[in-house]
Amino acid sequence: GYSLSFGGGTAVITDPKQPALVAAEASCGGDVIRLKLNKKMKCSTLAVNGSDFSLSPASTGIISASGIGCNGGFDTDSVQLQLNGFLAPGTYTLNIKNGSDGNTMLDFCDNSIPVNAQVSFTVYPLVPTPMDSLAPVACSPQTLRLVFKKPMLCSSVAPNGSDFVLSGPYPAAISGASASCTGTATTSKEIIVTLAQPLYQAGTFTLQLRTGTDGNTILDECGKETPAGSFVTFTIKDTVNAGFTFDKSYGCTTDTVQFYHPGGNDIFTWNWNLDEGQTSILQNPQGLYQQFNNKNISLAVSNGFCSDTATTMVVLDNFLQAAFAAFEDHCPNEAASFTSTATGQVVDHHWSFGDGSTSSDVSPVHTFGQPNITTPFTVTYTVTDSLGCQSSASKIIRVYSSCYIAVPNAFTPNGDGKNDFLRVLNAVKAEQLEFRVYNRWGQMVFMTNDWKRGWNGTIRNFDQPTGTYVWHLVYTDRQTKERRSMRGTATLIR
Repeated sequence: GYSLSFGGGTAVITDPKQPALVAAEASCGGDVIRLKLNKKMKCSTLAVNGSDFSLSPASTGIISASGIGCNGGFDTDSVQLQLNGFLAPGTYTLNIKNGSDGNTMLDFCDNSIPVNAQVSFTVYPLVPTPMDSLAPVACSPQTLRLVFKKPMLCSSVAPNGSDFVLSGPYPAAISGASASCTGTATTSKEIIVTLAQPLYQAGTFTLQLRTGTDGNTILDECGKETPAGSFVTFTIKDTVNAGFTFDKSYGCTTDTVQFYHPGGNDIFTWNWNLDEGQTSILQNPQGLYQQFNNKNISLAVSNGFCSDTATTMVVLDNFLQAAFAAFEDHCPNEAASFTSTATGQVVDHHWSFGDGSTSSDVSPVHTFGQPNITTPFTVTYTVTDSLGCQSSASKIIRVYSSCYIAVPNAFTPNGDGKNDFLRVLNAVKAEQLEFRVYNRWGQMVFMTNDWKRGWNGTIRNFDQPTGTYVWHLVYTDRQTKERRSMRGTATLIR
């Protein structure tokens, strides 16, 4: 029914499935046959006089054919054949042949259903449709899905569920029922029974049919009533709970966590995610952890019928790390402050100042005896927790012979290791420092914020000439917070 146009190339559209008959069934009265095809066929290739089909044994004749949905579309996979009589109970064969239109039925590639293709069906005596099939029941069900061999009248199902009663090892009430009828459909092969509460506990139950408040049980499309007392049985298992417990065992390098699940309710599969890439299928696994922080643990359990998942966080709070804050540079005979920034449950502090002195204070104050720039002091801080675990951190501390800030008036950048740089001296307590050097034309040749870094007498790796250079120093005194400025000159000697 559609036209496709292709530009810039060619294309071939095909459907590899060959047309065929799938199934047929007779209506209640036996004067209508419903035929199901394996794919959509063109409505225009169906002979409306039914001549595409024949019936054997030919006890009645086919007088018309119509495609389901052809009134509003151009293709169909279901055909309804009207007979001029009623079929007696028995087995029949529906054959397809070239009709008065010169073909059987054609798909969109003009492939035809083969001549003499056939499908058999049985016409049964008019008897009530049994209630004999229940769709598989899920875990903790609150609905039950009845499946019937024939379409059932939607209007015959009592909406309040009074057509059914449920019995089992514990009370279970029915709150409603409805046939799966959609649109303009009046029949359905499925009826949904709704329970007042889900069935959580294991047991075998019986769903029995009875006369409802509408005065009947349920009726099929032929008007036959399924007898009261008809029943189906089904079995469910207990719901399961994935909740678990655990015990923690702390260590200095590795923490061990033992997990426990109580099992029960026929659980036979456990799937653990223990964090740090660890998994397990044991009921009570063990986790080993080198990273002491929060662990996200999850468990999924199943008894083959019901499943559940639980997640919890295991807090490993025995992380221990020594750390401290202190100024690297100090003036002679100055009281140096050390502030602990250790992490963990520390119960003991030990400081070794590198000059033979020690302390057990959390944040001690210590005065070093003699200045020692060439061989600085190594301060080591060791913390111990309640488990006896330890962690240490060290820093280099330099004590200068003077804290008088000065800048040399000459330097010799010849690489001999003596006076090779023009830099600030003894700026131990200078903060927010800026040191700039200018040549005689006012061009800045060097700038730094680090007082330990100096100018080597070059610009872009080119040696600058011998001469006088101007320097400018500004800084903030660490103790007084006063902003100070100094200026002077220095001679570059080569």
